[in-house]
Amino acid sequence: MKNVLATISYNGRGFNGFQRQPDKRTVQGEIERTLSYMLGKRTYIHGAGRTDKGVHALGQRATFTLPIDKNLETFRRSFNRVLPPDIVVLSLEEVEEGFDARHSSCGKIYKYVFSWGDKDPLQEGLRTELGVREFDLDAFKEALSYFEGTHDFSNYTSKPEDNMDFIRTIEKIDVEADEEKRVATVTFKGNGFMTYMIRFMMGTAFHAARGKIDPKSVPELIDKKPRTIVPYKAKADGLYLVKVLYEGIE
Repeated sequence: MKNVLATISYNGRGFNGFQRQPDKRTVQGEIERTLSYMLGKRTYIHGAGRTDKGVHALGQRATFTLPIDKNLETFRRSFNRVLPPDIVVLSLEEVEEGFDARHSSCGKIYKYVFSWGDKDPLQEGLRTELGVREFDLDAFKEALSYFEGTHDFSNYTSKPEDNMDFIRTIEKIDVEADEEKRVATVTFKGNGFMTYMIRFMMGTAFHAARGKIDPKSVPELIDKKPRTIVPYKAKADGLYLVKVLYEGIE
């Protein structure tokens, strides 16, 4: 048997998230259904992480086993012909036994795309349309800057408990904005992101940009005890898992 690492892209609009769920359409469910059909037996995958309902992926990763006689590129092309049109397998590569898409990862990169100008119907579901005219880009950037570094992010996730005590490190947050078109992309690179974590951070920054909170209050929101989950959550539209990072693997 071959232990295979798949790189997968999908449009999240038609899915109830990545993780398999009974009686709901999910990315994992569709991939496993297709694999099981192609291999003639029930086959499971192990994803690098879960994306929420409506969240997209440019480079989700998953591991699974294949019979040793399968040519990976031939199988990938056949795989894509059977998969629904909103999922594509970009690559398949053999990895060592024991390699796991989730537990072998050392980090992830996400991006969040949004507009604070006129709505574009062709971007529906692909970016968040704020539909506002007043937007302080400097306040937005300042609010986001406080999330960089190592913090206890328990106030920025809905997870009830965490085996890492909610400690995560965000290595870098980049903001690329076109002020004339009023669109921007925020890129997050970190060692891990918990449920709704990016959406809570973006929601907080959006509130700062609209003058509803002072960006300098963000450190207090992060550190507030006892645990108080912030009430600001941005939409799933516009959130993309860009890449799952591994040592020695592109």
